[in-house]
Amino acid sequence: MKRIGECKQCGKCCKLIGFWTDNTIGFDEWVLARGCDVRYFENGTKALVSLENRCPNLDDDNKCMKQADKPFVCSDYPTEPAHLLDGCGYSFEEEA
Repeated sequence: MKRIGECKQCGKCCKLIGFWTDNTIGFDEWVLARGCDVRYFENGTKALVSLENRCPNLDDDNKCMKQADKPFVCSDYPTEPAHLLDGCGYSFEEEA
């Protein structure tokens, strides 16, 4: 898939850390009870867990203070449709 669009510099993705996990029975309830966001994929067998964790490089207006020299992991994000948050300026399309 090919990423299209551009960053709106809203800071939403810079306030989360996410990880993939197999949807182990009970794990989703455990992290949900602790205020984490859980999104399910592949017929419920995989889950993306998001934890609140504000990047120390965000200023008070949620703008990146390293915008001109962002680490690759930041400038390359999102790398797949599952990473998209509501209102994100990016989307993905099938490559021809």
